[in-house]
Amino acid sequence: MARQPRGGESFPVPDFREGVDELHNILRRLGRGRAGAIVLAVVLLLWLASGLYIVGPGERGVVLHFGMLWSQTEPGLRYRLPSPIQTRHVVDVARVRRAEIGFRASEGRTLPVPEEALMLTGDENIVDVQLFVQYLVQDPVKFLFRANEPEGALRASAEVALRSVVGQNTIDYTMTDGRVEVQGRVKTQLQGLLDAYETGRRPRATARTSFPRRGARPHRCSSRPRPTRRNARSGRRETPRGS
Repeated sequence: MARQPRGGESFPVPDFREGVDELHNILRRLGRGRAGAIVLAVVLLLWLASGLYIVGPGERGVVLHFGMLWSQTEPGLRYRLPSPIQTRHVVDVARVRRAEIGFRASEGRTLPVPEEALMLTGDENIVDVQLFVQYLVQDPVKFLFRANEPEGALRASAEVALRSVVGQNTIDYTMTDGRVEVQGRVKTQLQGLLDAYETGRRPRATARTSFPRRGARPHRCSSRPRPTRRNARSGRRETPRGS
């Protein structure tokens, strides 16, 4: 709109409504930009806060930087750079774990595994041996990344160690007087195999039960001759009854 001044000259006068509308547009644009900045700041803070993690008692944290080993952390509240820059794994190194050889325990039942349990002793007898191994995680890094199928490697190592020890002893010694010694030798050989495979595990205890295979008669050889006596009438040697 324009008004007609004296002298016939005219000049434009801005409309008040147009000025108000322009001011609203400016404020609206500024408000949108500020809201966007606030949202972006909140998202950034949440992303940075995601790097906080807790390592509990008896646990060990392992931090990777773009997939490479970065550090190991002790129990407590810890921080690492958010993913995907850094990732973390927490391993319980105090929990006693268990592996079973020759059987599997399921829902209160014991299921035999003959392909693992049947073994040949040093005196060529067949024996069923069931073994369970209690172990701790000794090295979290090796436990997580070094061995492929670590549970399978542990079970295979325990079976190899057990077969080696059982094959060096008689069935009687394995089942009676030599039980403690056999168990100790199995533990020693198992630790050597686990170290060679770099599984990061340490056997804590082993326990086993063994018994002859059903339907298989032990083959025993005795070098002691059976006692005989001479018949006074015929002069022949006879074996006493019950010998």
